[in-house]
Amino acid sequence: MLKQLKTCNRKTTYYTLVIQYRQKKEYTQWLKNGKIGLTPHLINQATVKAYADQYKMGTFIETGTFMGEMVFAVKEDIIRIHKKESHQ
Repeated sequence: MLKQLKTCNRKTTYYTLVIQYRQKKEYTQWLKNGKIGLTPHLINQATVKAYADQYKMGTFIETGTFMGEMVFAVKEDIIRIHKKESHQ
C-alpha cells in the first residue's frame, strides 16, 4: 500500500511543489545556520548530477530510497536507475 501511495504521489504536481518547498526551506535554514549539520537534499542532488555529468554515468543505483526523492531528481539526467528498498 505504501509503495502504491508513494508512486501515486510522485506523479502529482502537488507532490512536486511540496517537495520543492520543503527542500528550499531546508537549504535556507542550513545556510542560515552557517552550513552546519546534515547537507540539504538540494546539495546532494546537485552533487550526484555533477558526478553523473563529469563521469558520464549511465546507471544510478540507490539503496534506502524512502520516498524516492533522489531518484525523482536525477531521472532526467541518468539513463538507468536501480533502487533497492531496505525491506525488500
